[in-house]
Amino acid sequence: MTDRTDELEVIGDRLAFAPASETAMKALCDGVAELLRVAPRPPGRLRVRLGDVSVDLTWPTAAPAGPADATTAAPPMPGPDSTEPATETLHQVVSPLVGTFYRAPQPGAKPFVEVGDTVFAGQQLGLLEAMKLLHPLEADRPGRVAAILADDAAPVQYGQPLIHIEPELDGEDADV
Repeated sequence: MTDRTDELEVIGDRLAFAPASETAMKALCDGVAELLRVAPRPPGRLRVRLGDVSVDLTWPTAAPAGPADATTAAPPMPGPDSTEPATETLHQVVSPLVGTFYRAPQPGAKPFVEVGDTVFAGQQLGLLEAMKLLHPLEADRPGRVAAILADDAAPVQYGQPLIHIEPELDGEDADV
């Protein structure tokens, strides 16, 4: 285990990073990203402080759900002739953090994936930028890209569906 006492100072009964070093900032960003990834839903508010720098984020609260009318009813299920897979069979790849979604490694470059591409588990599907750090968005299962739901360079929220994958049905994934 690395001794990090040279980067920490005690404030009251709490530990805090002393100088806002690049290492400390990256550790803080990674910790916040992990907290947001494992949270069951986004928090209403998040305050992060590192030395003299602080970030205070608030998420909008959803309005209470009212009765659904005909215009907001669930979309119709595809018919037997439809080439679109049923929504229940699609796997959603969701944003693990709040940030900006990029489809390509750099502006003007070929996107990581297109609709119709076959992908494998662990294959990079895009990039997420959060606090000037780039995080790869990877497929967590093999399949075919059925839809890309977010535009390039679009701001995205934690848990927001970004890509639909039609899973491959092999012996272990098939419903019996």
